[in-house]
Amino acid sequence: MIPPRPEIREEDPVELSIEPAEETFRNRIPEPSNDWVWNSGEFQEYTPPTEDYILRTPSIAIKTNLLGWAFPAANAAVEWKLTNRWSAEISLWCGIPASGEKSRDLLAVQTEIRYWPRGAFEQFYIGAQGTYGQYKLGRLKVPLLTELKNHTLDGEVIRGGIVGGYLFPLSKRWGMEVSASIGFLYLTFDKSRSETQKRSGLSRYYIGPTKLGV
Repeated sequence: MIPPRPEIREEDPVELSIEPAEETFRNRIPEPSNDWVWNSGEFQEYTPPTEDYILRTPSIAIKTNLLGWAFPAANAAVEWKLTNRWSAEISLWCGIPASGEKSRDLLAVQTEIRYWPRGAFEQFYIGAQGTYGQYKLGRLKVPLLTELKNHTLDGEVIRGGIVGGYLFPLSKRWGMEVSASIGFLYLTFDKSRSETQKRSGLSRYYIGPTKLGV
């Protein structure tokens, strides 16, 4: 007996959809962005700060320059965050009165605008600064002003330039910042050795390092 021949069924045709290679490659490219940062030797797309970063970074900082007290000059500064990567600082400097024939009168205001590539108050920054002050200095030993040893200078100072620094976190609420600036210094002053020996309307320019801060 011959077995029956199996029934041959025709399967439904299968349709294959192949996405063009160009479309597939395009779908893997992120949306273009004009917001880039320089990091680890290359430009990288900026990533908005996370909620954890917003909670742990301060919005305002109060500080002082320890090197300024060595002058000695009392000083205090306030820095506040403007955006995720920008901050501004204003500081006040006041000379501590000297005794005897010495003069150490100083009153100056300094402002800075800072850019933080890694986020405000995170690691390093670069910015610009400007200072205006009035002073009366005499019988002092000050670098670049050797005539102060035997003379008194009474005048005004204007300073400007670029500044850079690095912030070292010490704890949740404390940190140490190291900074330096380079730019110009313009002094106008009256120079006197005694009540009878006096020259007025003098000025001096200086270009180079203008500030160190810790």
